[in-house]
Parts: sequence; C-alpha cells; structure tokens
Amino acid sequence: MSGRGTNSQGNDYRVTDRGFMYNNSNGSHYSHEGNHRHYVSDSGTWHHNTRTDNYSSGNYYKNTNTR
Repeated sequence: MSGRGTNSQGNDYRVTDRGFMYNNSNGSHYSHEGNHRHYVSDSGTWHHNTRTDNYSSGNYYKNTNTR
C-alpha cells in the first residue's frame, strides 16, 4: 500500500510499504518506518527504536533526512 495526501488537520502524509510520514502544518515532522519512530520540531527531536525500546536525540535523522 502506498499513497499520499492531506488529512483534515492540514497535515501532509505519505504511506509506503515501510511505514508512514507526516509533514505537519505547524512545521513538525513525524515518521514511523519499520522499528523506528522519529519526531522533529522547533522545540525538539527524538528517535525511538520500538524493537529495543531505546530512545535517542534524533539529531542524526534531523540532520540527514530531506523530508
């Protein structure tokens, strides 16, 4: 399944075989791909590995993902 669109809150989303991503109307970004969840906003970032239940800063994702 894949696709893209805009939800009722005005957030752009993309769905792929690997997961989904939101580019939110407030400038934040959320993605869930495989075992990894990422959140990026002006107020902070985080990364969560759901397989190991480990959290990290998310800075690598923020600095390398082109969204």
